[in-house]
Amino acid sequence: MISTKTYLDEQQSNLQLIIDYFESLKERFDINQINWRMDDTAWSIGQCCHHIILVNRYYLDRSKEKIDATVEANLLEESPFRSGYLGNMMISLVGAHNGFKLKSPSLFEPENTDYKTSIFSEILLSLEEVKTMIESSSGLDLNKIKIDSPDNKLMRFRLGDVFKILIDHCERHMNQIKELAGSALFPLKNA
Repeated sequence: MISTKTYLDEQQSNLQLIIDYFESLKERFDINQINWRMDDTAWSIGQCCHHIILVNRYYLDRSKEKIDATVEANLLEESPFRSGYLGNMMISLVGAHNGFKLKSPSLFEPENTDYKTSIFSEILLSLEEVKTMIESSSGLDLNKIKIDSPDNKLMRFRLGDVFKILIDHCERHMNQIKELAGSALFPLKNA
């Protein structure tokens, strides 16, 4: 178990590193690079970003509803956070250190379209919303607030686990973007 404040501070710190990384990409890639794919089955940088935005949106919407209902009902209490079994399982599946390639649920599939450089502003906005959600959960019991899984409504994650799922998921796709950009086949930036 870990104090809620310590846990939220850790998540905020990890999230800030992700925000800083995506901020650094704003001027780094051109449209050709954002849409380049290694092959027909691989995602482009734009698709990775769009996928993160879709996942964040799903959990942001559901978490906001639960947080607002908890605050409105004046059920404010804080207790030490302990990650749940399902949360740990999902974190290990979507985390940055899992080398397995996973099929994304259809509602999180990015469009097969040409993305513009504005995708970086869009992902930064999404990440700032996650940051705000984490901040707004201070004083809440992260163990009691449960968020439904997108795949199975019988599976529910603790709110604290949702934060780690989102952050670890972003790190996973950050690594994917780094791998793409580091490929010998990655196109040069247009002058």
